[in-house]
Amino acid sequence: MRVLGYIGQWHSVKGCPTLAAYLKNRTGIHKGHPCIVFLTDHCVAISGELFCDLTNNGVMIDIDRAPGRRKLVNHVFVVTGRIFAAHIPSKPSSRVPTTHATAEDKRRLKEQDRLFREAIKAETGATRVMITSSGDVHTRTPSDSHWEWVGEISNVQRSLLEPRTGGYLCGDTPEATAYRTAMGF
Repeated sequence: MRVLGYIGQWHSVKGCPTLAAYLKNRTGIHKGHPCIVFLTDHCVAISGELFCDLTNNGVMIDIDRAPGRRKLVNHVFVVTGRIFAAHIPSKPSSRVPTTHATAEDKRRLKEQDRLFREAIKAETGATRVMITSSGDVHTRTPSDSHWEWVGEISNVQRSLLEPRTGGYLCGDTPEATAYRTAMGF
Protein backbone atom coordinates (compact mmCIF):
# COMPACT_ATOMS: atom_id res chain seq x y z
CA MET A 1 0.00 0.00 0.00
CA ARG A 2 2.95 2.31 0.65
CA VAL A 3 3.88 2.16 -3.03
CA LEU A 4 0.36 3.37 -3.88
CA GLY A 5 0.60 6.25 -1.39
CA TYR A 6 -1.19 4.87 1.67
CA ILE A 7 0.11 4.02 5.12
CA GLY A 8 -1.70 2.07 7.77
CA GLN A 9 -1.74 -0.79 10.21
CA TRP A 10 -2.49 -4.49 9.88
CA HIS A 11 -4.95 -5.85 12.41
CA SER A 12 -5.81 -9.48 13.03
CA VAL A 13 -9.44 -10.17 13.78
CA LYS A 14 -9.93 -12.65 16.62
CA GLY A 15 -12.12 -15.64 15.93
CA CYS A 16 -12.67 -14.91 12.21
CA PRO A 17 -16.14 -13.37 12.61
CA THR A 18 -18.55 -13.00 9.72
CA LEU A 19 -18.59 -9.70 7.86
CA ALA A 20 -21.94 -8.86 9.49
CA ALA A 21 -20.50 -9.43 12.99
CA TYR A 22 -17.36 -7.44 12.17
CA LEU A 23 -19.41 -4.49 10.86
CA LYS A 24 -21.66 -4.53 13.93
CA ASN A 25 -18.86 -4.78 16.51
CA ARG A 26 -16.13 -2.56 15.03
CA THR A 27 -14.99 0.31 17.21
CA GLY A 28 -12.26 2.93 17.42
CA ILE A 29 -9.82 3.05 14.55
CA HIS A 30 -11.82 0.46 12.57
CA LYS A 31 -14.85 2.73 12.56
CA GLY A 32 -13.04 6.07 12.16
CA HIS A 33 -10.65 5.20 9.30
CA PRO A 34 -11.06 3.59 5.88
CA CYS A 35 -10.33 -0.13 6.04
CA ILE A 36 -9.55 -2.88 3.58
CA VAL A 37 -11.16 -6.02 4.95
CA PHE A 38 -9.77 -9.36 3.78
CA LEU A 39 -12.55 -11.91 3.56
CA THR A 40 -12.36 -15.61 2.79
CA ASP A 41 -11.81 -15.15 -0.94
CA HIS A 42 -11.50 -11.43 -1.72
CA CYS A 43 -11.18 -7.92 -0.24
CA VAL A 44 -13.74 -5.19 0.38
CA ALA A 45 -13.32 -1.52 1.29
CA ILE A 46 -15.19 0.09 4.18
CA SER A 47 -15.19 3.75 5.14
CA GLY A 48 -17.53 4.86 7.92
CA GLU A 49 -20.98 3.60 6.96
CA LEU A 50 -20.07 3.00 3.30
CA PHE A 51 -19.11 -0.30 1.69
CA CYS A 52 -17.40 -1.01 -1.64
CA ASP A 53 -17.00 -4.40 -3.29
CA LEU A 54 -16.30 -5.85 -6.71
CA THR A 55 -19.75 -7.45 -6.78
CA ASN A 56 -21.36 -3.99 -6.98
CA ASN A 57 -18.82 -2.74 -9.57
CA GLY A 58 -16.95 -0.53 -7.11
CA VAL A 59 -19.98 1.61 -6.23
CA MET A 60 -20.11 2.76 -2.61
CA ILE A 61 -23.27 1.49 -0.89
CA ASP A 62 -24.61 1.56 2.66
CA ILE A 63 -23.03 -1.14 4.87
CA ASP A 64 -26.49 -2.42 5.81
CA ARG A 65 -26.92 -3.48 2.14
CA ALA A 66 -23.46 -5.07 1.89
CA PRO A 67 -23.49 -8.39 0.01
CA GLY A 68 -21.69 -11.47 1.33
CA ARG A 69 -22.30 -10.70 5.00
CA ARG A 70 -21.74 -14.38 5.96
CA LYS A 71 -18.19 -14.48 4.64
CA LEU A 72 -15.44 -14.72 7.25
CA VAL A 73 -13.11 -11.81 8.04
CA ASN A 74 -9.43 -12.80 8.24
CA HIS A 75 -7.41 -9.57 8.46
CA VAL A 76 -8.00 -5.84 8.24
CA PHE A 77 -5.70 -3.13 6.86
CA VAL A 78 -6.60 0.20 8.47
CA VAL A 79 -5.58 3.18 6.32
CA THR A 80 -4.19 5.85 8.66
CA GLY A 81 -2.70 8.35 6.24
CA ARG A 82 -1.48 9.36 2.80
CA ILE A 83 2.07 9.81 1.57
CA PHE A 84 3.51 10.60 -1.83
CA ALA A 85 3.06 7.58 -4.04
CA ALA A 86 6.20 6.01 -5.42
CA HIS A 87 6.84 6.36 -9.12
CA ILE A 88 6.17 2.98 -10.70
CA PRO A 89 7.66 2.86 -14.20
CA SER A 90 6.14 0.42 -16.62
CA LYS A 91 9.62 -0.81 -17.58
CA PRO A 92 13.01 -0.40 -15.89
CA SER A 93 14.42 2.92 -17.02
CA SER A 94 17.92 1.56 -17.60
CA ARG A 95 16.86 -1.11 -20.08
CA VAL A 96 16.75 -0.48 -23.81
CA PRO A 97 13.34 -1.23 -25.36
CA THR A 98 13.73 -4.11 -27.78
CA THR A 99 10.63 -3.51 -29.90
CA HIS A 100 12.65 -2.20 -32.90
CA ALA A 101 15.86 -4.05 -32.20
CA THR A 102 17.45 -6.32 -34.75
CA ALA A 103 18.15 -9.97 -34.00
CA GLU A 104 21.80 -9.07 -33.33
CA ASP A 105 20.77 -6.28 -30.90
CA LYS A 106 18.45 -8.68 -29.06
CA ARG A 107 21.22 -11.29 -28.79
CA ARG A 108 23.68 -8.66 -27.51
CA LEU A 109 21.19 -7.36 -24.89
CA LYS A 110 20.41 -10.89 -23.74
CA GLU A 111 24.11 -11.64 -23.35
CA GLN A 112 24.69 -8.38 -21.44
CA ASP A 113 21.80 -9.24 -19.12
CA ARG A 114 23.22 -12.73 -18.53
CA LEU A 115 26.69 -11.32 -17.78
CA PHE A 116 25.15 -8.67 -15.49
CA ARG A 117 23.36 -11.36 -13.47
CA GLU A 118 26.47 -13.57 -13.36
CA ALA A 119 28.56 -10.64 -12.09
CA ILE A 120 26.04 -9.94 -9.31
CA LYS A 121 26.03 -13.62 -8.33
CA ALA A 122 29.83 -13.68 -8.21
CA GLU A 123 30.06 -10.44 -6.21
CA THR A 124 27.40 -11.36 -3.63
CA GLY A 125 27.64 -15.14 -3.48
CA ALA A 126 23.99 -15.36 -4.54
CA THR A 127 22.40 -18.27 -6.35
CA ARG A 128 19.54 -16.24 -7.83
CA VAL A 129 19.09 -12.65 -9.03
CA MET A 130 15.74 -10.89 -9.45
CA ILE A 131 15.27 -7.53 -11.17
CA THR A 132 11.87 -5.98 -10.47
CA SER A 133 9.81 -3.90 -12.87
CA SER A 134 10.61 -0.83 -10.76
CA GLY A 135 14.35 -1.38 -11.38
CA ASP A 136 15.43 -2.84 -8.04
CA VAL A 137 17.94 -5.70 -7.85
CA HIS A 138 17.40 -8.47 -5.29
CA THR A 139 19.47 -11.59 -4.60
CA ARG A 140 18.98 -14.86 -2.78
CA THR A 141 21.91 -16.74 -1.26
CA PRO A 142 21.94 -20.40 -0.16
CA SER A 143 21.84 -19.33 3.51
CA ASP A 144 18.87 -16.95 3.09
CA SER A 145 15.24 -17.93 2.75
CA HIS A 146 14.25 -14.44 1.57
CA TRP A 147 15.19 -11.98 -1.16
CA GLU A 148 17.86 -9.45 -0.16
CA TRP A 149 17.70 -5.98 -1.70
CA VAL A 150 20.99 -5.02 -3.38
CA GLY A 151 20.10 -1.65 -4.85
CA GLU A 152 18.62 0.24 -7.75
CA ILE A 153 19.71 -1.20 -11.09
CA SER A 154 21.63 1.90 -12.24
CA ASN A 155 23.63 1.98 -8.97
CA VAL A 156 24.42 -1.74 -9.25
CA GLN A 157 25.52 -1.28 -12.87
CA ARG A 158 27.71 1.67 -11.86
CA SER A 159 29.32 -0.41 -9.09
CA LEU A 160 30.16 -3.19 -11.54
CA LEU A 161 31.34 -0.89 -14.34
CA GLU A 162 33.54 1.30 -12.10
CA PRO A 163 35.51 -1.10 -9.87
CA ARG A 164 36.57 0.13 -6.45
CA THR A 165 37.64 -1.33 -3.14
CA GLY A 166 35.71 -1.39 0.10
CA GLY A 167 32.16 -1.65 -1.20
CA TYR A 168 29.47 -4.31 -1.24
CA LEU A 169 29.91 -4.66 -5.01
CA CYS A 170 33.58 -4.01 -5.76
CA GLY A 171 33.56 -5.13 -9.39
CA ASP A 172 36.78 -7.10 -8.94
CA THR A 173 35.59 -10.58 -9.97
CA PRO A 174 36.28 -12.17 -13.37
CA GLU A 175 32.50 -12.10 -14.03
CA ALA A 176 32.40 -8.34 -13.43
CA THR A 177 35.36 -7.94 -15.79
CA ALA A 178 33.50 -9.94 -18.47
CA TYR A 179 30.44 -7.68 -17.96
CA ARG A 180 32.59 -4.54 -18.31
CA THR A 181 34.11 -5.91 -21.52
CA ALA A 182 30.66 -6.67 -22.97
CA MET A 183 29.52 -3.15 -22.11
CA GLY A 184 32.58 -1.63 -23.80
CA PHE A 185 34.43 -0.44 -20.68
